[in-house]
Amino acid sequence: MDKQITIVPLFGIPVFNSMTENISEETKTFLKNVQFERMFSKNGWYSTDKYILNKPEAKPLYNMIMAELHLYIRDVLKVKDNVKFEMTNSWVVKHEPGDWGQAHIHTNCLLSGVYYLQTNEESGQLVFRKNTNYINLFPTAIDIEFDEFLLYNSRCWSFQPKNNQVFFFPSHLLHSIDENESDEDRYAIAFNFFPKGKLGEKEFELTI
Repeated sequence: MDKQITIVPLFGIPVFNSMTENISEETKTFLKNVQFERMFSKNGWYSTDKYILNKPEAKPLYNMIMAELHLYIRDVLKVKDNVKFEMTNSWVVKHEPGDWGQAHIHTNCLLSGVYYLQTNEESGQLVFRKNTNYINLFPTAIDIEFDEFLLYNSRCWSFQPKNNQVFFFPSHLLHSIDENESDEDRYAIAFNFFPKGKLGEKEFELTI
């Protein structure tokens, strides 16, 4: 009789990704032609408007993102209906050839996401990195070698984004964007969310 083995992905960090419907050319044109400013780090551009999805021209994309968010928080995370997640801000990110995004987290939010408007196989991967304080297997001070990298033993995990793909993840999850090695600009829309509603019970109840 074969031995039965079960692996439980205990205390995993849930990263959601989904392919969405294509948005209109009018919406794409609007998002690509907003006013940009160079990032302080000098490795990319972002829109001067940090609430870009509030604009009427971006409403179809906003609605689609919120529909995907609903799947993430209700179907995947099983958050109760009395807690809503509102989009707090949103902006367009443009990476020209040679630009890249350093490892960072998002602050003043609990969930974050990114929608890829224009990308290709040479314009860089989205990389999630395990925080050194988060130990799911071995501590970073012990350097164990592996024959194969899996979700259980990896310190980072990469995705090759596609056009119209959306990602959601906890805002504390460290992530970076590889260098754009293609000959065209990469466009993405980043956004954050914060809960609104009744949290907790009795002496720990908080309404926000």
